[in-house]
Amino acid sequence: MSDCLFCRIIAGEIPSNKVYENDRVFAFRDINPQAPVHVLIVPKKHMDNVLQCDGETAAALTDAVGVIARQEGVAASGFRVISNCGRDGAQSVNHLHVHLLGGKALQRADGIIHNVPRINRDDAHIITQGTASESWAFCRRNIKVL
Repeated sequence: MSDCLFCRIIAGEIPSNKVYENDRVFAFRDINPQAPVHVLIVPKKHMDNVLQCDGETAAALTDAVGVIARQEGVAASGFRVISNCGRDGAQSVNHLHVHLLGGKALQRADGIIHNVPRINRDDAHIITQGTASESWAFCRRNIKVL
């Protein structure tokens, strides 16, 4: 689509900071990053949003998310993947794309930053099989809400 911003970026008509490319997707850094790592992953085939996405494109986007998360060093620490859909969903470019954000502890939609502790088998037993007071004590010791 000649008037689509992302189609023009994929075609090389508009410069971008390319992160990854294969035969189905093109990924580049967001020009207004919301996190230390903020990459847009775009299917090369134009489709307006996720409602037009076919299974092959969904698989290609998902595969690219994994490759890029590892490449950018956020796979182990965690990251967020977002796809906005339509005006009320805050989609700013009508070409399906996903945002991969990471590189720091991200805020939840309600503004709370949280760090989820790793839970081992014994801790999981306390939470699921222990008394309410044991479960609450574990949570107070291990979960910090900033």
